[in-house]
Amino acid sequence: MKIIVTHNFLIAIVVVMMMTSCKTMYRTNKVNAPVFKKKGELQAELVTGSSGIEVQGAYSLTENFALMIDGVYDNSMMRNIDTASGTKDGNSEYNNVFIEGAIGYYKTFGRDTSKMIALYVGGGIGETKGYSDIWQPDFLKYNSKYTRLFWQPTYGVFVKRNVEIATALRFSFMNYHSLSVKDDLGTTYTTTSYDFFMDPVISIKGGYEQFKFLVQLGASLPLKKQDYYSSSPLILSFGFHLNFTRYWEKEDDYFDD
Repeated sequence: MKIIVTHNFLIAIVVVMMMTSCKTMYRTNKVNAPVFKKKGELQAELVTGSSGIEVQGAYSLTENFALMIDGVYDNSMMRNIDTASGTKDGNSEYNNVFIEGAIGYYKTFGRDTSKMIALYVGGGIGETKGYSDIWQPDFLKYNSKYTRLFWQPTYGVFVKRNVEIATALRFSFMNYHSLSVKDDLGTTYTTTSYDFFMDPVISIKGGYEQFKFLVQLGASLPLKKQDYYSSSPLILSFGFHLNFTRYWEKEDDYFDD
């Protein structure tokens, strides 16, 4: 089966992401991997990609502790084309709304503090809805309300004035505490489920001190067998990074190139 996906901000990339299954119930969001140098940094990102539209923020409370917050909105339409029979289904839809927060410990090191390590723990809540004719006979549509807990080590590999490169590995526990599915006869079934995921990513930011372009590439790997649905294996996001730190106050202390 060949799957073509249309999205307001995404074209070819999501096509690759969706080719694994028609019953996609979960698309993980971009891994928030801020790189801090000191206390009082306020960072924000606006991105789009494999999980829809995202707003992410982070703030360094002290020299070693920081907060993160993320919000996701994804509304995608899918057209499924069966190349063997030529049949088409233009009535598939995926919708997801999610918000989460986290607290973490970070520490800079290396020559000119050009590297950073961090560890975050956090959680969030979300709701996903899906519909498609071709999911029958398993089900016609679903509504999933879930919570997610995660643990995330992060490594700032290269941190300079105009370029930042970081890697992260997020371990997530998904609890679908209200999962309802509806078949083509109108019968609704309610159940619960859970998942474990491992999300390795690399993030690259380049530009100016307070404004950078960013791209993140990674994978979302389920650690539990998914019987009647699937998750998207790709993490790919593009967007903008803003750092509101007042560099001009102590610019020499912040960077030392």
